Amino acid sequence: MTVPFERELTAAVRAAEDGGKVLLNYYRKNTDVEYKSGDDPVTVADRECDTLLRERLLGEFPDTGWLSEETADTDDRLVKDRVWVVDPLDGTREFVGQVGEFAVSIALVDRGRPVVGVIFNPAASRMWRASHGGGVREGDRIVRCPAPAPPVRPRALVSRTDSKKGWFQPFGEKYDVVARGSVAYKLACLASGDGDLTFTVTPRSEWDICAGVLIAQEAGYTVTDIRGTELLFNRPIPKSPGVAAAHPAAHADLLAILKSHHRLD
Repeated sequence: MTVPFERELTAAVRAAEDGGKVLLNYYRKNTDVEYKSGDDPVTVADRECDTLLRERLLGEFPDTGWLSEETADTDDRLVKDRVWVVDPLDGTREFVGQVGEFAVSIALVDRGRPVVGVIFNPAASRMWRASHGGGVREGDRIVRCPAPAPPVRPRALVSRTDSKKGWFQPFGEKYDVVARGSVAYKLACLASGDGDLTFTVTPRSEWDICAGVLIAQEAGYTVTDIRGTELLFNRPIPKSPGVAAAHPAAHADLLAILKSHHRLD
């Protein structure tokens, strides 16, 4: 059976595996932390992994564009049909805090829509890979999780950082709320049945969510921004108002709850 975008997917998997090795070289060590703005941390592990991914993927696919959290953005990517959208270390706070909920996130976008997605958490040895129309695998196992109907109290995977701020208390009336680090990791875990939905209440950069959006969609979940609009990528300003991913029968309810509890500016 032919896998859609097999060459690109294979390259992304290999790059993610090697990027994960870079992260583990620094994990549980006293890694120096810098702050790009406010409380947004970055480490040498982020940057070293970014360099490896960029050299590997652009070396194999020189006609593609590049958008990464740790690479200075340019307009060059906007004239490319295909663009790699990468976060070399999503969940840096968890990485620094030695909480094993972080991931390498790699997506390939074709004219605005993700066609390849790979998310790898090296601390937990969990790897997800997906291609558009090709389904999702975690490791060697095909995953497609939504049951015919969601549970009475769906399990919501939410931001560990935002949970500490008390932002998700109103959602406890409807959902069993579980804090977990890295939005990329949460979207991938959703595909394997660790939860029934996940969402953000703050804007997210494209590199945070791109691979996870494809993985969740290919697993059978409905994924939009928090207004219910289709998520498109490689835009001039690579930021989304947020992401809402849920069982198809629970998605409209999730959007309604988000609208009632948060301003969707």
